[in-house]
Amino acid sequence: RAIKPSSSDKKMHRLRIHCKKLRYSLEFFASLFPPADIRTVINQLKKLQNNLGAFNDLSVQQEMLHQYLARLRPGSGRNQQLASAIGGLLTSLHHEQQQVREAFFSKFRRFARSENTGLYKKLFG
Repeated sequence: RAIKPSSSDKKMHRLRIHCKKLRYSLEFFASLFPPADIRTVINQLKKLQNNLGAFNDLSVQQEMLHQYLARLRPGSGRNQQLASAIGGLLTSLHHEQQQVREAFFSKFRRFARSENTGLYKKLFG
């Protein structure tokens, strides 16, 4: 299944988990491969994983704030001010998450370059 700009946060998170498992496997078996090659592969994967981690953190933060907003009791002036402030924060977090999402596709294009895919083929057949 392809990751697209419209992919859900959950799908992005699943990709992050798969990248993490792959990276840990590569690190575990690193001694079986030429050091420079395996280091390159792992570093490329780390860049993707870091981006996906930042994306997921922003997703979780937004979800927690939405849950907090749902528990606020309407009517109180203080709660209205708090809801307004949280709304502004949610807007900011969403904007940042969109930037991180866009950066993912740039990082993925670099990850999927022919030099990198060729290195995977060289190492893993």
